[in-house]
Amino acid sequence: MKEILLESLGMVISIAVVVLLYVVAIALKRFFAQKGASDAGQAAISAACSIAKKLLNQMLFGALTAAERDWGGGTGAAKLDTVREKVLSLLPESVRGLIPADWLQRMIEAGLAEAKQKWRQIPALLKPNE
Repeated sequence: MKEILLESLGMVISIAVVVLLYVVAIALKRFFAQKGASDAGQAAISAACSIAKKLLNQMLFGALTAAERDWGGGTGAAKLDTVREKVLSLLPESVRGLIPADWLQRMIEAGLAEAKQKWRQIPALLKPNE
């Protein structure tokens, strides 16, 4: 039980950090684009956004897979709400307001599309951990 709690805590912290970094990277990208930053600066910010997005997708895959295991089939809206609420609950309240709801919804839906492909390829991913 202790291992499961520690694993869950690690996932919670990881998701919070990745979402926060991604939001900050997007904000910086927009800020520097308006200020006319150098091509090298733009490339560095774009690379940071790309890395943060990949990490966020991995975190979402874990949360979506857990929700699929917990809720099962035919409960799509409930699962998506669970994942969205989980991601938002991991962030400080002051940061939650910085994340556009439609952006987060698109990220979750894109993550779900990728997750479904992986679940079809590797059905064992949906089996309960023992």
